[in-house]
Amino acid sequence: GVKQEIPLTSFVDAKRDAADAEATVRAAGLVTAELDAERDVRAAFIRYRLAFEERALHEEHIRISEATIAALRAAQASGRATESDVSTAAVALTMAHADLYALDADDASARAALNTWMARPADAPLGPPAAHDDDDDHVEGDDDVAGDDARAIGGGPNGASIAGSIVDA
Repeated sequence: GVKQEIPLTSFVDAKRDAADAEATVRAAGLVTAELDAERDVRAAFIRYRLAFEERALHEEHIRISEATIAALRAAQASGRATESDVSTAAVALTMAHADLYALDADDASARAALNTWMARPADAPLGPPAAHDDDDDHVEGDDDVAGDDARAIGGGPNGASIAGSIVDA
């Protein structure tokens, strides 16, 4: 038969190239997993901060709605407002309460996610998020988006440390 000799070095080179390619793929997978985790932490923190900041607005809306109902009832007693006016204000108050309950659910979900990322029990207490500093926002032309987001959540360059942004309750 016909014989063709293939140098051993070509097999070794091919095996090495395959191992290098596999290592590159694994490294890319790790980087992707780290970026996914960082994104999830950022999203949870943003949801947490948003719920925290919106709470004050909803509570104020409820106080205003309650005061409006009281004023409308007084006006109704003197004939300057109708039952329809009072009912409309009561519906607005009910909607404000519903918004607050939905916000509580969003807050609980974000707290659970943050606690999980910090390897704490999901229902562990969290204090208020650090105050938002507009100077840390991304500036057009600044390519350090990851750094901007990490600073916004109080983390280091990889954004994985969120504990510094949350004051323990």
